[in-house]
This record gives sequence, structure tokens and C-alpha cells, in this order.
Amino acid sequence: GADPSAPLLGEVDRLDAALAAFAPTGGAAAKITARLEALLRKWQDLQATDHDTDTEADLDAATDDELFSLLDGELGI
Repeated sequence: GADPSAPLLGEVDRLDAALAAFAPTGGAAAKITARLEALLRKWQDLQATDHDTDTEADLDAATDDELFSLLDGELGI
């Protein structure tokens, strides 16, 4: 079967490319770094706790656009 993490890994790749292409000015780099660190902490917290199977099913069933929207919201984009 298909790898259920593939859509999210694609989003991480997209974020990686966006960060590589970004030329930070002013306090932009610090803001982005803080958001990425907060997102990583959230991700680690989710992995450390038992999560609801409905949430997992929701993410598995999410479309690419829904995952983009979720990540954009988390990153404030």
C-alpha cells in the first residue's frame, strides 16, 4: 500500500524548498525560527502522547490541499 506519511513528507519538502529560497530581512528569520521550533515541539508532544484514532484517520483521509492549509495555518503563512 501507499505510504500514509507521503503527503506530509511532501509538505516538509515544500517547506524545505521555501526556506532555502527565502532571503530573510529584519526580524523575519527570528520569527520563522520561533514558529518552526513551536511546530516541532507540538509534533514531538503529539508523538509522546496517545492520540485519538479519529484524528489519525482524519489526517490519513486529508487531501493535499487540506494538509497545505493545516501547515500554512501552523506557520502563519
